[in-house]
Amino acid sequence: MQRRIQRYLQQSRRYLLPYAGRGRWLLFFLLLMTLSSSHYGDVAQSADLPPSIQHLTCVSAWQSWTALSQPEAPLSPQMAMTAHNVADAIWEEGGQIYFAQHFAGGTWTQPQIIATGSMPRLALDTDGNPNVVFVDYFMGNFEIFHIRFLHNMWTFPHNVSHTTGASYSPDLSLGKDGKLYVVWTDTTPGYPVIYQARFEDGAWLDAPLRGSMGTEPAVAAGYDGMMHVVWQNRVLTDANDIYHVALRHVLSATLPQNISDTIGQSLDPAVVVDNKNAVHVVWQEQAASGFEIGYAFGENNVWSWPSLLSSVQGRAEYPTIATTHAGRVVAAGWDDGYRIWMRTKLAGSDSWHDPFIVASSNWGSREFDLRGIGDVFFGIWRAGVSAHDADLRGGFERATQFFTYYFPR
Repeated sequence: MQRRIQRYLQQSRRYLLPYAGRGRWLLFFLLLMTLSSSHYGDVAQSADLPPSIQHLTCVSAWQSWTALSQPEAPLSPQMAMTAHNVADAIWEEGGQIYFAQHFAGGTWTQPQIIATGSMPRLALDTDGNPNVVFVDYFMGNFEIFHIRFLHNMWTFPHNVSHTTGASYSPDLSLGKDGKLYVVWTDTTPGYPVIYQARFEDGAWLDAPLRGSMGTEPAVAAGYDGMMHVVWQNRVLTDANDIYHVALRHVLSATLPQNISDTIGQSLDPAVVVDNKNAVHVVWQEQAASGFEIGYAFGENNVWSWPSLLSSVQGRAEYPTIATTHAGRVVAAGWDDGYRIWMRTKLAGSDSWHDPFIVASSNWGSREFDLRGIGDVFFGIWRAGVSAHDADLRGGFERATQFFTYYFPR
């Protein structure tokens, strides 16, 4: 019984911590009184306890792919993995959007230009077809466009935003309902706000996200059908914070919630959802030693205190986050200008494994994008090869020692 109570306290810690230190001492006290009451033994033996203990002991060494050389340095690389471990990759180069594939045998296809524009984002639809959204200048305005690979060819660009303001910084994700969701920054009201759209029956249904002033949005799908959007915004101060909303469809969303709430700048968020629908967010955080990578997780709109994942004491940038093992393993990545870093942990655990270096280059390693499928994490990044040139590099690692220990209730 004592061990069960200890396990319950450890499990409850992540729910209690957000209330401590935020002026909610009464609620915190009531929660403690509930745990110490005469009903405590009933709670400790309830069905809410996990039926197993899961442990991730280590991951295999990172294995790099052959570099893909390009005439100019690639920008904003991003990838998506098919069920057959084929990597679809996109990037921006010289005002054009490129696409290439990497096969399990170790070869890249010849890159092809698929559109003119910038800031590309990639996601696969339910049929495994790549879909890309990007920014392009059209009839005197910056708009968000969408293309997809269909019937062995890329479709004509379709205008998603159709607004009078400038539209930029899109992100794209496939929902559990099989529909594509895109978010972006838009200046139609005269200041930047977050817009959202859903692709349904061949058309995009769009609307501004309620109460969402700010820039740099990111979107991810939960296992329960909810979509989670994060972005940066400054309120009353010059420093940006990271905000979050959850939405079921275009016109239904929770109120924005500040999840970073620090005195420094909080920038460029990325988001993923694990198999228990906990939301994991990373961002670039201004700390005393420079810029580090901030992190917080939330369940049912209750968020943890923010913490730092990096300790480069310089400038950690381009945060990225992903899951494998059907959402049971979480990994975060970033760069410090010369090295690509990564950390892993189990979903539901408070403990991260030590950070390790994925790749490094004296000419710079930047813009890491991390994805997961099956039990493998895949990544792509821009690696410098000279003072004025860079290649596109990628690789993977397998979470090889993922154990589940079962115990009786």
